[in-house]
Amino acid sequence: MTLSEYFARYIYSQGVDCLFEMIGGMSVRLIDEVYQMNKTKIISVHHEQSAAFAACGWAQSKDIPGVAIATSGPGATNLVTGIATCYFDSIPAVFITGQVNQCELSCGTTLRQLGFQEMDVVSIVKPITKYAVQMQNAQDITKVLPDAFRIAKEGRHGPVLIDIPMNLQKEEIQVSDDSYMLQKNSVEMINETDLVDFCAQINEALQKSKAPLFLLGGGVVQSQTKKRVHQLVEKIKIPTVYSLHGKGILPSNCEYSVGLIGSYGNRWANKALADSDLLIVLGSRLDIRQTGADTVRFSFGKKIFQIDIDPAELNNRVKNTLSLSADLASVLPTLLDKLNLIEKSEWLRTIEANMIKWPDTKELENISGINPNEFLRKLGMTSIKNIAGFVTDVGANQIWSAQSLYLHPDQFFMTSGSMGSMGYALPTAIGASIAHNNVGVAVIAGDGGFQCNIQELELVRRLNLPIKIIILNNHSLGMVKQFQWEYFDCRYPGTVTTYGAPDFIEIGNAYGIPSRRISEISQIEEALKWLIFTDGPLLLDVEIDINAGVLPKMQFGHGLDDMMPSRS
Repeated sequence: MTLSEYFARYIYSQGVDCLFEMIGGMSVRLIDEVYQMNKTKIISVHHEQSAAFAACGWAQSKDIPGVAIATSGPGATNLVTGIATCYFDSIPAVFITGQVNQCELSCGTTLRQLGFQEMDVVSIVKPITKYAVQMQNAQDITKVLPDAFRIAKEGRHGPVLIDIPMNLQKEEIQVSDDSYMLQKNSVEMINETDLVDFCAQINEALQKSKAPLFLLGGGVVQSQTKKRVHQLVEKIKIPTVYSLHGKGILPSNCEYSVGLIGSYGNRWANKALADSDLLIVLGSRLDIRQTGADTVRFSFGKKIFQIDIDPAELNNRVKNTLSLSADLASVLPTLLDKLNLIEKSEWLRTIEANMIKWPDTKELENISGINPNEFLRKLGMTSIKNIAGFVTDVGANQIWSAQSLYLHPDQFFMTSGSMGSMGYALPTAIGASIAHNNVGVAVIAGDGGFQCNIQELELVRRLNLPIKIIILNNHSLGMVKQFQWEYFDCRYPGTVTTYGAPDFIEIGNAYGIPSRRISEISQIEEALKWLIFTDGPLLLDVEIDINAGVLPKMQFGHGLDDMMPSRS
């Protein structure tokens, strides 16, 4: 068989029942073989960045590496933002780029380019992939492709890239029967004695602690351990905060779920994190947006236990943690067995009192019209049926969602937390919806970010995916505008004065997607019923006051419990 035929057969053998692509001259042979085999569905997008993001959403839903294909040159470079998103957010994906014929490669010469659209994508993406290689001979595909799927899921998940010259794609190769072996997840086991000792140290600390806290991060989601972590929290019975990527690990109705921490965290959750004397961190890397710049102040008076799959993240910024480098999937059974119940009802009541004292829905009291925090809480409460999960874009919409969106059990929450790329939400939701057998997924975006991949509305309509699109439209790039208000004397180039957006109702209708707009509080209930309970894709444009900021906000150099504006 040819290299291209092997590629088509192999990805299907690994559970890849759909791939995302925008076709080009150097990828057409690979796509043609997938099409002829007629087993893996071809999802054709309108921009390669969308293909990469859709592969992100599919991979996170399936726990199988997503696959995206692009042609050489601009096709390959258009993948880069999505590749970086997979790398920084630990998402397994296999990216395939077509390349010019080997006789047209300029390597080894002083030429900038020999073949049309020739480009050294491997050198570009090496810093943001776990593995990147250009094929040198066709037979090697039987080793390189299985290695790629294994590496993407091995240890801390991430992307890989294979660049395949056009002439190799049509060459005949020899394939043995074991070339299609399913790549199983390898979980590195740790010494059981060490783990039991680690649990004993946690139990001892729990007994002495007056204010213990769990901190949950994206590692819990990536390790597929959400249910076990929920069981652990319910067993130990101590309050739990979460990072941006940790939202959704616990449903909103869990009595121990406290809230979002970090630069734009819930005020009461940051207060709890600042006041805690024991912190058990599962799958979170304690980055600067979670701890603030002053890590000494963050850790003062705390005993910190941290479990993370990546040893480089342990005792890095925050020093003197009692750390364990391990896959959570391998250690949670022992944690569930060995850690003991520790009732801290007084500490829990203190946190609950602060939740009542500083409600998230009152942070934006001085704006007119629809309060985004209130709207998102109502959206979540209404979405118990027909919505499998939420995908947010990047900007104010993302933070308001993380602060206030109500999540029911088993609903997922996806966002671009580390790369922070606008345009993420719509294509990622497409990938997630397809992975979940075309279930309802809600997109939450801002008017700025939504324009970055707005063209994929055609794909939503073409596939008739039940994606519910909510645009929180503040007619600006709100988070940067807030930064300009704070530090640049209210000068707003790029965010307001030189910024623009179309009429999203006209755009949605042009793509054949029924669309509505609301601007008053009294319209919310009816609009949400229409959005959630009407079949097919829909778009809701929600007018938000241009002066609506993202509050509360931790000031640089200040502690987690010193947020702007001040509250007594």
